[in-house]
Amino acid sequence: VVESGMNENTAESSPELWDFFLKTIPLGRTGRPGDISSTALFLVSNEASWITGKIIEVDGGHVL
Repeated sequence: VVESGMNENTAESSPELWDFFLKTIPLGRTGRPGDISSTALFLVSNEASWITGKIIEVDGGHVL
């Protein structure tokens, strides 16, 4: 779950669902747009120039 316009009111409108989401994320917090953009920026940088053909899960540990 990434905090975005798509789910911006979920915590207030459905606190039980939001708590369920949080319990399924090992890092204990929802993602933020910066978590996604930082990964994208890394992948387009020279620091990642030797990385090819990989799927990088940016999900707080949800898929382990």
